[in-house]
Amino acid sequence: LADTGMEGALSDLAAAASRNGTAVRVAVNPDLTLDGEAMAVVYRVAREALQNVAKHARAEQVSVTLVAAGGETVLTVQDDGAGFDPGTVSEGHVGLRLLRDLAAEHGADLRIDSVPGAGTTVRLVVPG
Repeated sequence: LADTGMEGALSDLAAAASRNGTAVRVAVNPDLTLDGEAMAVVYRVAREALQNVAKHARAEQVSVTLVAAGGETVLTVQDDGAGFDPGTVSEGHVGLRLLRDLAAEHGADLRIDSVPGAGTTVRLVVPG
């Protein structure tokens, strides 16, 4: 992360996620500055979200945006895939729960909005 920066790291993740034919678009605010801890949280959430898209979503398009807004950094990963009911994720799928715990541990807020048949949006807000 320190060598490639957030845009490079997210672009690498997007390239891996696009191997199944999904079009992945990445947009990173060029004025964005994050400390190492915040970069790691953003990267881990983006990685898990994109892995979930590749494994489960059957999406045609995914957008990954990272912007600074009002003193916060906001990562959004949005797909047009199959979606799911977040209330019925089985106990064997711990990735989303681990991401929520990770975000909370770093004072960030993670929201996952999804509806079957209507895609999924993962939104991480990192303060500071």
